[in-house]
Parts: sequence; C-alpha cells; structure tokens
Amino acid sequence: MDDQEGKHLQITLSSKDDRYSVGDSPFSIPSKVTCSELNTLVNELISAGNEDHSPIEFDFLLVDELLRSSLEESLTERGLSSEATLDIVYFPKHPAPESEGQIVLNDWISSVDCFGSYILSGSYNNQAYIWNRGSGQCLGSVEHLSSVKSVAWIRHSSSENPLFITGAADEALSMWQFFPEDGVCRCLHTYSGHGRSVDCLAMDNVGSRFCSGSWDRTVRVWSAVPDQLADTAHVANGGAKRKKTSSASDAQSDAVDKQALVTLTGHSEAVSSLAWLDSASIASASWDHCIKLWDLESASLTATLAGNNVFNSISYSTASRLIVSGNSDRSVRLWDPRSDTALVQKMLRFHTGWVSCVQWSPDNEHQLVSGSFDKTVCQWDIRSPKAPLYSMTGHTDKVMCVSWSERDLVVSGGADAQLRLYKT
Repeated sequence: MDDQEGKHLQITLSSKDDRYSVGDSPFSIPSKVTCSELNTLVNELISAGNEDHSPIEFDFLLVDELLRSSLEESLTERGLSSEATLDIVYFPKHPAPESEGQIVLNDWISSVDCFGSYILSGSYNNQAYIWNRGSGQCLGSVEHLSSVKSVAWIRHSSSENPLFITGAADEALSMWQFFPEDGVCRCLHTYSGHGRSVDCLAMDNVGSRFCSGSWDRTVRVWSAVPDQLADTAHVANGGAKRKKTSSASDAQSDAVDKQALVTLTGHSEAVSSLAWLDSASIASASWDHCIKLWDLESASLTATLAGNNVFNSISYSTASRLIVSGNSDRSVRLWDPRSDTALVQKMLRFHTGWVSCVQWSPDNEHQLVSGSFDKTVCQWDIRSPKAPLYSMTGHTDKVMCVSWSERDLVVSGGADAQLRLYKT
C-alpha cells in the first residue's frame, strides 16, 4: 500500500477463518485508510501466502462495530485513542440478497410465515394461502369471515402434514392441518376468548404452545397440540370429503373448540406483536407505547419497557438475547429484557416511514430484517447502526409484514398485494 502523508496507525489484522489468516504481526497504515483500501491490503496479504486465493470482499470490525468510514473518522466518532494498537477483525462480507420473484394476490397482505418449501400468508380478502416457494403455486387456502390478520406455522419435527394457526378480524382463531397431496386444509380446533381482531401470533420454540394478541388488549396463551377429540370429530363429519378451500362455516361445524391456558391483561391499547423469550416467558408490544414482559407460570407482569411511540412489531433473538422493535417514529430499536433500567441498547435509523415489521435472522445473532411503510425491506447487522447492509426494493406500496424464519429466505408482503421473495 502506497504511503500517504499524515498520521499513521498501528493495527493488527485477524480472522476466525484460518483460510484467510495473515498472521498477527502489527502493521503501520495511514489513518485515512478506508474499508476499500483495507480490503485490498488483506487480499494482497492472503495471496502472498496462497497463490490460489481469489480476491473476495471483506467486512472489518473495530471494537464491535463495522467500519463504514475511514479509521481516523471512526476513532474520532467513538472517542478512541489513536496511540494504542488497533485490533481489527475481518470476515467475508455478507452477500447481497437476490430476488426470487414475487407472488401477486388481489388484496393487502397482512402477515407471512415460512416453513421449509411452504409460504403461508394472510390477506385482507379474508383468506390465508399456502404457496410453494419454488413455483409460486397456490397449494391450498382457508377462509375467515373477515380479514386474516395473523398466521403462523406450528413447527413440529414431522412436517408431513404441517399445522398452522390463523387469526382474523372477526375474532376467530383456528388451527388447521395441511395435506399437501390433495391441497386440503382441515380445521382441527377453534379457540374462543378474544373479543376483537386477533392481530398477532407467536409460537414457542418446541411447537407445544402459542400466544395471541388482540385489539381487545389481552394476550392469551393456548395449546398448539391437537387432541384426540379433533380426530374423532373429523371422522364423524366425513373429513375425507373436505374441500380445497376451507371456509369459516366449515371450521365451526367440524372443529373442536379450546379455551386459553393463560390470559394476560395490562395493556391499555391494542396488542400489536408478541415474542417468546423462553418456555416460561413472553414479551408483548402494544400501541400503548409499551413492551410488557410476562411470566407464564404465575401469569404475572415482570417488567415494562416504556417507549415514546407506538410499537408495531417485536422479535426476540435467543442468540443475542435482545428484543428488536419496529416503531412508528421510523426507527428500529434494540432492548435488553434482562436490564433493570429498560433503556434502549441501540437504535438503527434509515427508514423514512413507519417500521411495520421486524424479525431476527434464525441463525445469526447480529442480523435482522425490517419492513417499512416507505416500501423497503432492510437487512441489518446491528454492528452497523447507521446504515443497513442492504435495502431491498420492489414493493410499490407500504410493507406490512416480513418473515425470516428460514435461514436462506426473506419474504415480505404489503399493501401492493405482493409477496416478494429474497434469497439471503
């Protein structure tokens, strides 16, 4: 690297991947060096020890934050000393998401969840649909009496005939079983208790329970395990004659009704989003500007994280142990539910409209996605709070839901009646 006038810094370069190791000797480099120049330096050093190395693009981490400016600017911004040797960690840059196309519906898409090769979506046209990821073909559907506001797969070890939950604006909450061989969706259970629209669902990690949140300001916890009564009712009502599109009236006639295991009250406005923290505790977000943490064994409130505006969506990472929230002030916030102070740990700012949906990566403690009324979906690394890794475009109206439940696929839905698929 050519010498430049000005101050120089002492750095060490390290990688956790032995294929890209360049040793641990310190280097003296100009303070105005940027990521691009560091990238050139690292590739040259690797090539010097490995003639077969093909240059790749790296990201660089300085004190737990990705470099997005020159070293000199980064040190100034963070108040770090330029006298000490700087330890810089590098790793291959996360590749940009690739569009896998879109699925076009005829009404707003309120919710989406993915499971293997299946995509489940809820729509304002009163229906929930199951789609094939590869072909975009509709494999089956179910119908409510009003807009389907929330959907969720029940993730059991056996997915031969997978189960899913739908919640709707007509107060209905139902469990369905999908039979891929003939496209049949059979209603096993209805769940009675909510008095208004069921807007959010969250499954526990083992698929034995789920929780629901409603405009009636309550959170309810239910069993996600179908019981023998459902099988008996199915046989008695001639289940083999089910239609491919299952209606709300079908559900009422065939399904066995179940009651809530736990009912939680305390929010003063609609419950907008839910997340399981572990097997015994959940978090609920609301339009009352609060995230509440609940202990399910005692059915009690354990903490309240207070915000200054509406919470539209939350997601919890078991890896980072942080809650991410999408807010009406256009920001994405990170919260530590273990903290007694309930302070925001970090803010991610880029969106220019309400952040309507957020979800952590299923296998990366640093990454998450967010969708916004500004028509974009952003992929974030929380170590780069000032800008997302990538901004995914394509929606022509506000983004209303996003799913990153499968590690290699992000799916978003919006008011443009499109499901957009991105390979990550």
